[in-house]
Amino acid sequence: MRYIFFVFALLSQFFALGQDTKFNWGIALPKTGNDQKITIFGGGNPIYFVVTQNKPTGNSFTPTFFLEAFKANHDRIFVKEITPLPQFDVAGVAFLKGKVVLFTYGFDKEQSGDILIATSYDTDNQGGMKEELGLWPVDRMVNRGRFKITQSPNFENVLVAYEPTCRRGENEQIQLVLYNKHLTVHWQTTQTLPYEWKRGVNNDYLLNNQGTAFVVKRTVLKREDNNYSVISYDGKTLSHHPLQPGAGKNVVAINHIVSDDGSLVTAGYYTEDEKIRFGRTNYEGNFLFMVSADGTKVTGNYALPFDKKRKEQQLKYIYVVDGKCIIMGQYESVSSSLSADKNKAVKGEHDYRYFSGDICIDAIDLSGKKSFNSVVRRNLDSKNDYGISNGFFPAVKGENIYIIFNDETSRYDGKRISITFYDPLLPILATVKLTDGSVAPLTPLYNSGGVGGKNAEMRMRLEVFQKIDAAHYLLRGENNQLFKMGSIRFD
Repeated sequence: MRYIFFVFALLSQFFALGQDTKFNWGIALPKTGNDQKITIFGGGNPIYFVVTQNKPTGNSFTPTFFLEAFKANHDRIFVKEITPLPQFDVAGVAFLKGKVVLFTYGFDKEQSGDILIATSYDTDNQGGMKEELGLWPVDRMVNRGRFKITQSPNFENVLVAYEPTCRRGENEQIQLVLYNKHLTVHWQTTQTLPYEWKRGVNNDYLLNNQGTAFVVKRTVLKREDNNYSVISYDGKTLSHHPLQPGAGKNVVAINHIVSDDGSLVTAGYYTEDEKIRFGRTNYEGNFLFMVSADGTKVTGNYALPFDKKRKEQQLKYIYVVDGKCIIMGQYESVSSSLSADKNKAVKGEHDYRYFSGDICIDAIDLSGKKSFNSVVRRNLDSKNDYGISNGFFPAVKGENIYIIFNDETSRYDGKRISITFYDPLLPILATVKLTDGSVAPLTPLYNSGGVGGKNAEMRMRLEVFQKIDAAHYLLRGENNQLFKMGSIRFD
């Protein structure tokens, strides 16, 4: 009897771990591929969409898309394959009036121009409603331009950016068009920038709810330099703000968001190395650069050194919450070698190893004061899984930052596991205090609903998520053949 009681107590403790998180998963469904970019649109009530972009294969240069609609309980309504027209490129995907809108563009020889087409999909019309948004004159196909799409956080407006091909020695031009949710033009402008045009133009576009467009532009394209500027346009005035963390400091990793008040927040890592060299650059601190919601003035420009230099890491996410900018990065690497499978090795196929190390969480007060630099320890290797095991999922709720990542099960359950022929991955919860950056002991999520864990057939693909509210997020689980959509709630 004492033995039975001991086992019951042990199991009770086992399943109680991570009890502040609750998972809910749909049924397993066949995947449409492995090397994919996945985006979730909608808040899950009453439906949400999943857009999967497969990389081009064979002689094709155009990706294939799969559109899936799900109910709030994660039952799939439909799946539809979408292949853009031949010789058309994809500008982006938006979510308007409860519909997924795919923007594609291509050169029309008869009209001598680049055509932009918006195709809308919803649960009632799976075939897609096409609308031609305009013609941008181009004399021949070799001189065609490039479109990019971005959307306001409230999903009410879409910004279309057109980057025409210019002649050598000319200054770069951009054309910006702001559409409302009905795809009616609100304003449009053509601007010449104070930079010589290069074929390797590298611009990121953002749009706030007030209708101000931001262009985060890399102004120097040489490997050893990393200079940026922020250009804004509110429908009337063009403003230009060079982004420089300080004398002798170069940006080595950058990310940007629009905050709740509409201001642009750009943050990341800088180095003081004279040259930026892949794999050998010191990351020496964080920078924070902010521009007002109307785009007219810089409201913050700070550079804060680390206590100790870091090796290169991937910048993953930035958030603005409770007067702080939270910057999250992770050490990552990918390596390959000739396949261990002799039959595959003969064909020249390779094995790919994905490594994920420590997760770094840095916080800066918006006034420019360092709040904390924290680390969540991690050391994970995966092989030939396209890196789906190596991401992490962050959520901010109340006074905590919650981070979920995959790790090896044997590190947490010791001798309690049965013998298996592989080491399965278990989702782990890290809790970081937003006030001071203190990291609580890691919590294994044994109650993850069968996605992740000793006997699970799937792992969580944690870089794919969508926020529903402060306590509720949509998630995805996968293996090489199947996937599940699901959700997590923080109580």
